[in-house]
Amino acid sequence: MELNFYEMHFEATEPPSLEGNTETCSFSLLCMTSNGDVFCSLNDKVYHILWNRAEDDLDRRLCFTPGKDVRTHKDEIILLDALHTETGTIVAVVYYRNHGGQYTLSVFQLDVNTLKIKFKQEENLHKKPNLVRLSRDMYSSNISVFATYYSDPCVQVFQYNYNGFISKVEDIKVKERYPGLFKCMFRAPQDKRTLSREEHVGPEKRHTHEYILCIDVFIEEDLQYLAYGTVDGNVHVQVSTNKCCVWQSVYDWEGPISAVKIFKIKGLVCLIATCMVEQVVLFSDINSNNKLSNRVILPESTRFDSVTCVNIMDIDYDGDPEILIGTYGRMFIVYKLQLSDGNLVPYIVYRRLYTSPVYGICYSDITEDGIDEIVLLTFSGIHVLQRCLKSAQQYIQKLLDKSASGQVKCPLQGEHLSDNCASTPEY
Repeated sequence: MELNFYEMHFEATEPPSLEGNTETCSFSLLCMTSNGDVFCSLNDKVYHILWNRAEDDLDRRLCFTPGKDVRTHKDEIILLDALHTETGTIVAVVYYRNHGGQYTLSVFQLDVNTLKIKFKQEENLHKKPNLVRLSRDMYSSNISVFATYYSDPCVQVFQYNYNGFISKVEDIKVKERYPGLFKCMFRAPQDKRTLSREEHVGPEKRHTHEYILCIDVFIEEDLQYLAYGTVDGNVHVQVSTNKCCVWQSVYDWEGPISAVKIFKIKGLVCLIATCMVEQVVLFSDINSNNKLSNRVILPESTRFDSVTCVNIMDIDYDGDPEILIGTYGRMFIVYKLQLSDGNLVPYIVYRRLYTSPVYGICYSDITEDGIDEIVLLTFSGIHVLQRCLKSAQQYIQKLLDKSASGQVKCPLQGEHLSDNCASTPEY
């Protein structure tokens, strides 16, 4: 199968139309809600990226400014995450108050239609964080906010409810809900933040002072899957219910972990993990007794420098997600997974070389045409890959015809659409 795309590019070197500011644009962050809303940070303001039908181009709308727009007191946005809920979109922003020397977590509920903030609350953080992640909470109707730090072996967990309140989850409750996370983060003595070489001997001592670089949570029925990667090169996976931890396991690498993602395909719960100096590894069927024993390396995942980002999306409309990775070596690669003898086998279906490193991947229908686009963030701006609508229409029609005839569709054995669209450039 071959994938072809149109491409739209939103240059980062374009002068922004912001009053009192003549600097060039500076893209620093990109995230997307589960509802398909794309957000980015531009000149330390958070924008909602959308399609401007009048101009037939990408547009941005300001939805959050951390502080007063004063050049001498500029607040620097350093982290961003978002999550769509039934009542709106929850956005978490961490910024540095230049005039106060304080890192602040701001969580607010945004009405995407009007871009008005419904509720907002801020919480001061004790140190500079390296990660903020939003997730639905398995134990309540609230939203969990995870914050981890560069120089502190701990994780803070906050709860955000729909009335706009942030409350810190006590350490004892974190231990009950995330025993593996607690073991890794909170066992370290408060007065001791560094380790000598001798103290790294043995797995127990080694795992007590790790700093989390990435985290992902996947909830299915009464099970919660938690995966996180550390600077020491360990991928921790924990499966728990609301009563106890079912199992937990660790996979050891030689370099820092840059991304982890949990997803489900063909009835199997899988984990994709990327290392800054090693291969990208797919752990399949982690919901069985195999835990992390079923492993396969993604082809060519070491050829293009460090893997900076990963996402899981169904980009060919067959009901099964594909793996999308971006690298510091400027390469964007799409992998498809084939089930063979009970094992998932990855193979490449699309690749594209850019002029600058790729460090963000989203999937969203920003043009509102019913077909999702791939949104890539590079050092030079935002790229949007749009599927050829003619070939997409043909493929979806085939799926509808098969569904109407009662045929059971097997996407890897059936005939795929031809992407021979005359107006579509081939990359």
